Amino acid sequence: ASFPFDSSEREHWGFVPSEMFPRNGLILGKMSEPQRKLAHDLLRSGLSQKGYLTASSIMDLEIVLGGIENAGGGDAARGLRMERDPVKYFFSVFGTPAAKGAWGWRVEGHHVSLNFTVIDGTIVASAPSFFGSNPAEVKEGPKKGLRILASEEDTARALVMALDEAQRTKAIINKAAPNDIATMNAVTINPLAGDGIPATDLKPNQRELLMKVVDSYVSAMASDIGCIPHR
Repeated sequence: ASFPFDSSEREHWGFVPSEMFPRNGLILGKMSEPQRKLAHDLLRSGLSQKGYLTASSIMDLEIVLGGIENAGGGDAARGLRMERDPVKYFFSVFGTPAAKGAWGWRVEGHHVSLNFTVIDGTIVASAPSFFGSNPAEVKEGPKKGLRILASEEDTARALVMALDEAQRTKAIINKAAPNDIATMNAVTINPLAGDGIPATDLKPNQRELLMKVVDSYVSAMASDIGCIPHR
């Protein structure tokens, strides 16, 4: 579970199943019940209540995904066999936790990657971070209707639908959605420079919708880092 703070392991992050992306760290499934409670307490410390419920719900969703694949759907339909386990999530600590100095920690597994840096007792960074959901909406069973990332999806759609034709031409940079996140999990990335529509070209009501998109992400983090920028 422990690594030096300056270890290259801090740059080894991903969001796909461990069969496709081998991970280091201590998994929840190898912990005792008291240790699991402490691990979840650590997770809560970096997230808001909403963020913690999102992370824990994604982990629990592995049971649903496993059921879909056992019925011949999901990755199983593409010939991929993955172990879907809600306790197959890895906890890693970088450096020595202390009130002074720098250290960090990570929680990661399928569709969850949370990385935190702490300096002098304050979380100063919560990146890179990733939440995913498969299925995006549970279609049947006890969890029917569950959409874990509904806020992220619905706020973005509301913003796009509020744009006029000229604005939408600027905002939509590719008519075909990418197969995965554009920058993947590379350590060095090339952001989408000047692509898209600037917020200054949005009408007041559209900027409000944009802020709801931003809030859907930053509100998942603890209050000391999950702040909304000024309009």
